[in-house]
Amino acid sequence: ISPSQHTRNLGITFDCNLNFRKHISTQRRSCFHELKRLSTIRNFLPRASFETVIHSYVISKLDFCNILFNGLPDIDVNSMKSILNACAKTVTRAKKYDCVMGFLILFATLKTTIHSNRQ
Repeated sequence: ISPSQHTRNLGITFDCNLNFRKHISTQRRSCFHELKRLSTIRNFLPRASFETVIHSYVISKLDFCNILFNGLPDIDVNSMKSILNACAKTVTRAKKYDCVMGFLILFATLKTTIHSNRQ
């Protein structure tokens, strides 16, 4: 029996070094795909409803088992933050280089968790 480089348990992809890079890249791909898909219905929903949809489909994916990401390097934390920024820009219809820090307060639960992981 040969050992595997990656294994999946409870939706988390573990690798042999426990750095979660494979899981983070899979999450990014999945979240950005969901955002692209959800942006097509943005015009048909009120903003509050669209925020709820973003929370339930995208933010919940990021929030699942995020305690495992404690102590990750900044490159991985910034990778997860880019998903939050994309969520905020999708909801607010902001341009690529617009600042969305005020809107990120609505994502306070995950934002606080990501900041606490940097310690």
